[in-house]
Amino acid sequence: MFFRTLLLSVFLLVIKHAQAQSTLPSSIQHQVESQDVLVMVLGQPIAVADVLPSEDVRKQMREGANGNYAEMLSFAVDMNASNKVLEQLLNDYASKKGIVADAQLVRKFIDKFGGENSQKNSRPANSATENSAHEDNASPKAIEEIAKLQVLKYLTEKSLYEEFGGTVIFRQSNPQMPIDAYRTLLSQYSTQGQLTFNDSELEEAFWSSFKAPFKYIVPAENVDFSQPWWL
Repeated sequence: MFFRTLLLSVFLLVIKHAQAQSTLPSSIQHQVESQDVLVMVLGQPIAVADVLPSEDVRKQMREGANGNYAEMLSFAVDMNASNKVLEQLLNDYASKKGIVADAQLVRKFIDKFGGENSQKNSRPANSATENSAHEDNASPKAIEEIAKLQVLKYLTEKSLYEEFGGTVIFRQSNPQMPIDAYRTLLSQYSTQGQLTFNDSELEEAFWSSFKAPFKYIVPAENVDFSQPWWL
């Protein structure tokens, strides 16, 4: 009986996985099945399956796509791939430079952004809605990880700007981004054969994000990497 139940459970899991995969647009489904590699970074492949949004995210995208699901999913795959490329190369650069998250800056980040979360968690929940909201709040450990990542990003970008200089731009996700320094570093990796794109559309989209014109340029006299923007 146990063995039959186990077989049934496995069968249902396989069916569920197949149903989830079958909801993919045909073009992306083919890429996943073919294990298409979008880009090679530091000798390691990034395939479509590696950057495919989760099943829950894809479901939300389908529900709000208004007939443009294939385009939305393709864009999400490209964005995730680009972010993964940047993450791996910046981590490699930071490692070579011996850059690590400064403990004092990590604490300052937690003090600024973790305090409000702690106060929310300390208040008793009066309803199911509040209980749900409390579950969504980041745990102290999660906040610490976010703090370390943000500090490491700041120190890495500071090093990039000091080494390469160039234009700095404002983006909503990054008020002080050394865009020219990014491009110079990425070009070096590309020239060294450590960044190789197999997908021409992804390659064009990736490099275009580092090229002028830029919407908001930070005047040179206002560029200041002496401390993080969030202090």
